[in-house]
Amino acid sequence: MNAYPSPVNDVLNVDFEGYDVDRLELVNLTGQVVANQTVQTGAEGTKVDVNNLENGVYIVNVYLTNGMTETMQVVVSH
Repeated sequence: MNAYPSPVNDVLNVDFEGYDVDRLELVNLTGQVVANQTVQTGAEGTKVDVNNLENGVYIVNVYLTNGMTETMQVVVSH
């Protein structure tokens, strides 16, 4: 699983690389969910618009259909 580019200034790409994903969310370092997306079954990836987010470090939580969670870190810099 991969989230890129980092730093990102407009659109974050998330490639699922064969994982079955249910949804994903972006969380700031205070724990606030700032973006949330449901993912279509069988999707190979998704894009997240980060234009409205403040500069900083964010956590990408990707919730898999098997109940597991993959976590990545990205930097937003405009």
